[in-house]
Amino acid sequence: MSSRRYSRKSSRIGGPFWLPALSYYVLTGAVSAIVFFVIWGILFEGGEDAPWVTAGIAGSLMVVAAVFVREVVLRNARRRYLSAQKRLDRNLTRYSRNRSGSRGRKLSITENDLMLAHIGRKADAADILGGLGEGHREVFLLCDDYLELTARELGRTDVNSPRFVAMRKGRKRVKHLHRKHLLAWTEIESRLILERARRESTSEARAVSAASALEIVEEAIGHYPGEQKLLESAEVLREFISTARIAGLMDEAESSEREGDYENAMSLYENILARLPGEDLSEDEQWLLNERISEKLEEIRRNRP
Repeated sequence: MSSRRYSRKSSRIGGPFWLPALSYYVLTGAVSAIVFFVIWGILFEGGEDAPWVTAGIAGSLMVVAAVFVREVVLRNARRRYLSAQKRLDRNLTRYSRNRSGSRGRKLSITENDLMLAHIGRKADAADILGGLGEGHREVFLLCDDYLELTARELGRTDVNSPRFVAMRKGRKRVKHLHRKHLLAWTEIESRLILERARRESTSEARAVSAASALEIVEEAIGHYPGEQKLLESAEVLREFISTARIAGLMDEAESSEREGDYENAMSLYENILARLPGEDLSEDEQWLLNERISEKLEEIRRNRP
């Protein structure tokens, strides 16, 4: 299954460390307070008149300096870094595309090393910020491109060529990163979607959200069909979706029953019973639901006018 189904929206996970504004200024405030009290203590012990004035000025200067460093120095440095990184990404992407349409030119050992180094840097950055899924996804996509490109190259390269050896070694390393970061991204992304699904206000919305998480997991299974963690995740998601669907139908049937629309309630309960065998629920859950719905139907038949 091709990775082209995954969105290739650019990710900045590989960029330089950038502390969020709130955290940065909380830290700045704490450091400024420490500076204030240290200077105040020194001046107070030295018998200085109004030591808090000098200490206050020093603390204020610390805040001003921190604002200047973040908003001018660091922001400009970050902008230059990201601009350079974007150019490198574009060059590598353009190179990969050009190679797909060029049969005469060969992938050199230097170019192979450049691609491997780029993938390695992205993988290191994704590992550092391990809880952010976008970095893992970007590494997986880069690995996918490398594996596609070198698969074509190996088919037309002599086995005794140094290029052949270099690409074989590179593929071994990249296959490991491909699997590792695809699994990491899939786990993070599907977990976040499932958490959002649990917070949805309706059963239908929960089922729809969980279905998008299942789609991601199934894409990953297309790459690694024997991966037990993926198979288990898919099973959990299917059960969640089935539970949400049945819960929505039960709510609708019970609402009709409370409103006195017994014919519609019976129709909905019978529909649920017919659907149960096809849902991804355990035998125990299906048996409990079957018993509950059967009791509901019996009660309606006994009590309806």
